[in-house]
Amino acid sequence: MNRGILIITYHFPPSTVAASFRPLRLAKYLPALGYKIWVLTATTGSYPSDRTDRQLAKEVPPSVHVIRLPNPNPLLAYERRKTRSTNRRSSQSQISNLKSEISNLKSILVEFAKFPDTDALWAAACLLPALYLIIRNRIDVIYTSAPPFGAHVLGLALKRITGRPWIAHYGNPWTANPSISWQCAALKRLCDRLDRWVVHSADAVLVLDEVLADCIRDLGRDSGVHVHPNGFDPAHFAPTDLPDGRFTITYAGSLYNMHDPRVIYEALSRIERDNPSARADMRIIFAGPPESDPLRDGAPPDIEFTGPLAHSELANALNGSHLLLDFLTASSQQKFTVSCKLYEYMAARRPILAVTPEGPLANEVRRLKLGKVAPCDNPTAVARAMMDFYSDYKAGALRMPDSKGIDAYSAPNQVREFARIVEDVCSGDKRERSGALGRVQ
Repeated sequence: MNRGILIITYHFPPSTVAASFRPLRLAKYLPALGYKIWVLTATTGSYPSDRTDRQLAKEVPPSVHVIRLPNPNPLLAYERRKTRSTNRRSSQSQISNLKSEISNLKSILVEFAKFPDTDALWAAACLLPALYLIIRNRIDVIYTSAPPFGAHVLGLALKRITGRPWIAHYGNPWTANPSISWQCAALKRLCDRLDRWVVHSADAVLVLDEVLADCIRDLGRDSGVHVHPNGFDPAHFAPTDLPDGRFTITYAGSLYNMHDPRVIYEALSRIERDNPSARADMRIIFAGPPESDPLRDGAPPDIEFTGPLAHSELANALNGSHLLLDFLTASSQQKFTVSCKLYEYMAARRPILAVTPEGPLANEVRRLKLGKVAPCDNPTAVARAMMDFYSDYKAGALRMPDSKGIDAYSAPNQVREFARIVEDVCSGDKRERSGALGRVQ
């Protein structure tokens, strides 16, 4: 094969956010298929210190060239500290008009600093280094992973300048994302145009599921859209038999607006009320949320919050569980994708309880027979499902998922599919491609 691929991704190990694992799997397994890989990413200091794992970085093969650039956006420090200042606002009831105007101006400046996202300055700083890498190493294909979406804007610029085939991978919707809002209408319109421009300019668009594929089609593109979901690296997991002891339920990941745990807290309280002996025999672990997370408030006192874990420690926690919990507190009208954690849960081969509205997450759990689905607005149904799993465990009837469909999401299989897409965009119609630098040979 011997093609060169430039992977542009802000998140890459040692970062442990979900977006790091897609490019890691590509960088790890593509060289075995004959590809030469360069990765343009952020420096370790650009990531929150509690979201890094240096052991992950050691998985990158020595043949892969990793180039790191710092994020120059001063808004990073502001974003990390703003939660400290929000608690003060309620005590400042007498605010002058001048302070209000200054606050409004500050909000507008923050909006500009976040355009098209908080990591846009990093993407802009990558333009010249990326051009150098492409020309110096005769890179054949450009791949950008988002979010952050500045990576796609960079890919768009590189495509127009060099004419190289470009694959844009959407891990979340951009302008259709309910979690992204703009106070400035002009910036929102510009984001809409950029999103549409990216979608129509890329040689191929990769998405995680059909919900994202529909978002791309809504932007006017039907062909060249590939569903390429998250997956798992089998090297990270060595599934074991179900452990003995107390019935252990584990949730892995962050807590935020669409992962609100209060329905879980309420379900556990109902089990405590109706089946106190069963509840006493349950061990509940939340791996990920830091001590400062406000959504930990109201949790039953026996829930074990471990804080962020190294990835190997997380794999051990999943193996030490009887039931894995995934919850998505959204309405069925909202557009949401299947969480990255579901695929790592698959790799651990543990039953899954998905607390979610009807949609792609519920569909995937049912299709692969991974466990049960309970509605996210019904704590009684969630408690009933937990008790069903508990009863099966006590009766020796708790079954581990064994669907053959799980193997389709393993990294080696997914990377082979990615390689096929690379070859498609490189061959195309054998047409001559050109950019601002001239024809591509």
